[in-house]
Amino acid sequence: VRLLAELGANVNTPTSDGCTPAFIAAQEGHAEGVRLLAELGADVETPANDGATPVYIAAQEGHAQVVKVLAELGANVETPRDTGATPVCIAAQEDHEEVVRLLAELGAHVETPDNDGWTPVFVAAWHGHAEVVRVLVELGANIQTPMNTAATPVWVAAGRGHVDVVRV
Repeated sequence: VRLLAELGANVNTPTSDGCTPAFIAAQEGHAEGVRLLAELGADVETPANDGATPVYIAAQEGHAQVVKVLAELGANVETPRDTGATPVCIAAQEDHEEVVRLLAELGAHVETPDNDGWTPVFVAAWHGHAEVVRVLVELGANIQTPMNTAATPVWVAAGRGHVDVVRV
């Protein structure tokens, strides 16, 4: 990467779907690559065409160290993608408990809903991720917050057969 940049490569050039080198390094879990790209002038907050930022994609993939590096570099840990889903929401969806905890430690809100009113707790309950639900509640998330249709996390967990989540 350093050689290519020294030879004149633009470290911010995106692909046709808007993914920059920093985005793909974050997606693939390359924390030091993200740091190097930033040192070479890369913007670590440029979103892809769907609005997903490097923090969002690192959270989705469960790359806690990348999330930490991005935050150290000044990236916003709460920027939602075009659906309104935040990095906490996608980490909850993908059962990445460590990333959920880290994002909260970095100041991310644990109750921010997406455009349909799905909070991180609702998403985790939908997918049956009991430990993530437990962590979110420990971090202050309200287990009773309904989505836009008034369905609650308990309602959706019960309806999908996630009895371990209902017990939380």
